[in-house]
Amino acid sequence: MEVVDLRSLVPLDEELVLESVRKTGKALLVHEDQRTGGFAGELAARISDGAFPFLDGPERKGK
Repeated sequence: MEVVDLRSLVPLDEELVLESVRKTGKALLVHEDQRTGGFAGELAARISDGAFPFLDGPERKGK
């Protein structure tokens, strides 16, 4: 397990996130924002684009 704390969203350290996903095969995105159009949705899309083959399972959205 690995924790990546994105203290700054601008500029986003996308490569750090992708390296972690490639290494662990997992990503858990937690945020307090809109379900649609929020930051986690954008980050999930970038993870899907840059590390999809490394993920252990499909993307799921919580409630």
